[in-house]
Amino acid sequence: MKILPSDQFVHRLARLIFKKEKAHPRGDLNIVFVKNPQIKKINKRFFKKDKTTDVIAFPYSPLSDTIPEATFGDIFISVPTARMNSRRLKEPLKKELARLVVHGILHLLGHKDDNKRRRTLMWRRQEEIVNSVFQSQK
Repeated sequence: MKILPSDQFVHRLARLIFKKEKAHPRGDLNIVFVKNPQIKKINKRFFKKDKTTDVIAFPYSPLSDTIPEATFGDIFISVPTARMNSRRLKEPLKKELARLVVHGILHLLGHKDDNKRRRTLMWRRQEEIVNSVFQSQK
């Protein structure tokens, strides 16, 4: 049983997001699907939160001395947490994983969800993109 979306689907999704956001990022986008212990470790190390989460995004500045210019950003997605979310939302796992890819890329492009207003705006945009992808697949 295949759980993760295909590389081709993820590439098409990323291109669609960049197009809809009128963004032209340079460099590689790394999307890593992990289990809960890995994302919890990342969350604790970089955000001092000793708990699991669904997605973490790390944007890289092209001016950084430690990151190769060829890297736009990294996104880590917890598959078990995505599976729990999909069951709670009564939606296919593929749609929830796509939602988390969209969420991560929007963060890399500068969207924030650190307060209620920003969260509402970001989530609205996220859902517009996710729904456009899954409407076209029907």
